[in-house]
Amino acid sequence: MSRHIDSESLTYRLLRFWIRSGFSLFFRRIEYRGQENIPVGEPVIFAPNHQAAMVDALAVLCRQRHPVVFMARANMFKNPTVARLLRIIKMMPIYRIRDGYGNLGKNERQMEEAGGVLLRRHLLCLMPEGTQWGLRRLRPLVKGMFRIAFPVQERLSDTAVKIVPVGIDYTEYEHPGADIVVTYGQPLQVTDYLSQWRDDPQKGMQALREDLGQAIIRLIQHIPGDTHYDEIYQLSYLLQPLWLQAKSLPDTPGCCVDARREITLALNRLETEEPEKLQALIEASAPWREMPGLPQDKLELVTCRHRCSWLLPLWQILLAVVALPGHLLNWPLRALVCRLCRLDGDPQMFSTYRIALGTFGLPFCYLFYALAATLAAGLSWPWFLLLTLLCLLSGMLTEKIRPYLRKLLYWSPWLYGRQRKDLARILTCVGQFLYSPGTINDMARGLFDQQGHKALR
Repeated sequence: MSRHIDSESLTYRLLRFWIRSGFSLFFRRIEYRGQENIPVGEPVIFAPNHQAAMVDALAVLCRQRHPVVFMARANMFKNPTVARLLRIIKMMPIYRIRDGYGNLGKNERQMEEAGGVLLRRHLLCLMPEGTQWGLRRLRPLVKGMFRIAFPVQERLSDTAVKIVPVGIDYTEYEHPGADIVVTYGQPLQVTDYLSQWRDDPQKGMQALREDLGQAIIRLIQHIPGDTHYDEIYQLSYLLQPLWLQAKSLPDTPGCCVDARREITLALNRLETEEPEKLQALIEASAPWREMPGLPQDKLELVTCRHRCSWLLPLWQILLAVVALPGHLLNWPLRALVCRLCRLDGDPQMFSTYRIALGTFGLPFCYLFYALAATLAAGLSWPWFLLLTLLCLLSGMLTEKIRPYLRKLLYWSPWLYGRQRKDLARILTCVGQFLYSPGTINDMARGLFDQQGHKALR
């Protein structure tokens, strides 16, 4: 008899441990919040927003002690070998119209298997938006999750199926060294919507879908409009230090996510109710917004420059020297990852390629280097083990250093090069918002006074 997909095995535990290690190495800071909202020993469906391909799934997996079964798009399972590997890590396909009408019939079997996971009181994860999305907003939710949840609830008389909304926030998608915050919200009970679903399945699913969408939106930065999308996104970073100061909160990843979410809510309100004030903030922030680079890098440059400017060249030289051996070891695989990213062209996939190939490809590279050096020098096998360990440590250290080195290289022209004069103009702009009393500063502080939302703890 074949094992259920949610059965735990030694192979799965080892893979989960290794994936957790690669995941932790890729990000600078990782923060999980609201884990007390995850029911224990009950059927649970995780419903995260979907922004970064398989990394979203890994963000849910890496903190759970029990297996989590994921449903992913079917085109990932075309290769039989890849399909078997994905099955080992508890992933199963779900077919969409784009996969061909002939394949849609296969979903009945997939949904039945997913329902079996819930009937055994285990954990299931589906991306309710259906596809990944590169903007800071929640797309309309699809119905696949609810077509699984309600029939299972009909068969369960002693407990409720819980849908846990999950908000995942990244400071950026493409490069290592970003911050990630995963927030679990209060679970929704399918039993609360069951009578309505029995009377009218479409209305029952629609009611649950609307409530789940609002629950996820409360956990993420949601910019619904297109007209001022980029301006609001950039302002959320620029005003972040002011919000943290007003709330007397530390500069932790979770508090920063709360800051950007609250600021976005206030700016969304301005866009609807007082567009002239929003336009004033947009015009005043133009030098900051036009500054090239990632918002997080720009923010750290203008707020930390006085603490690091004279040390920057020394740090660059030191980090470059320390990272050089590992960089040479990692270069072949990094070149392959860069090639894949260029061919794909979707920034939301870049982190998936980097984590997957780095986690599973680099160890084989290190084994090859150590074996080649051992055989070439005629060394004994203890030397092979020592060289493998040295390669592993050097490569891991380089991957941790690389984000800092990239950031320092970005800062250098602004602090010492030809862009130094432009930085003075940008600092004047930032000062209007953060430090200098005046119309812009008062308007920015007024945003926080009018917002009644509390930061998530």
